[in-house]
Amino acid sequence: MLSLIAFGAQNGDVERLLKTMEDASLNPVAVDVVPMAMLLSFDHNNAWEEGANYSMVDIGDSKSTLAIFKDRKLVFAREIPIGGKELTNVVMNALSCGEDVAEAEKIKYGVVRSDESASAVADAISGVIERLAAEMHRSFDYYQAQFREGSISKIFLCGGTAKLKGIDDFLSNILGVPCFIDDPLRNIRVEPKRFDAARLKGFAPDLAVAVGLSLKADVG
Repeated sequence: MLSLIAFGAQNGDVERLLKTMEDASLNPVAVDVVPMAMLLSFDHNNAWEEGANYSMVDIGDSKSTLAIFKDRKLVFAREIPIGGKELTNVVMNALSCGEDVAEAEKIKYGVVRSDESASAVADAISGVIERLAAEMHRSFDYYQAQFREGSISKIFLCGGTAKLKGIDDFLSNILGVPCFIDDPLRNIRVEPKRFDAARLKGFAPDLAVAVGLSLKADVG
């Protein structure tokens, strides 16, 4: 039996990305789709349990990419049109403030209701996170039914919105699956003379796709 996963991309989108690289005097050495880059990053930094189903969700600015891995392979991938920008927009509406203020409040409080101000932000964004959780649950149900697979063992979050305070516990409570913030630099040696390791750790979840692409380029 041969199992295949195929991806497609519009030539114009790829060409624009390559042109951006060239304009920045960068020479692209590897091109891949986000789910495959996520797999490479996950494989390099996490232990595998035989037969276990893992999900990784990259929560970006305008969309989220959900992937399911099993036995060091990508077995399912889906894009969900929910991202950090929508969270910022609902905070703007709830607090009647500008985008910069809403972004700062979102980052400061997340979904942790520590005081009245935090509760106002959490109330605004929790509905969006609940919709994301519902789409994740729908994806897991489809995967289990379509491929006659077991349940998801663990969920790993990456992308900028993965740094939102309390989002891992929030999603875990809704989905009933252990949820973790992924650290794509866990097994990456950082040169201390060139990079501030503490600062890098602060935005490490943003780097999952970049790390995966770098690993692909290194292997290739």
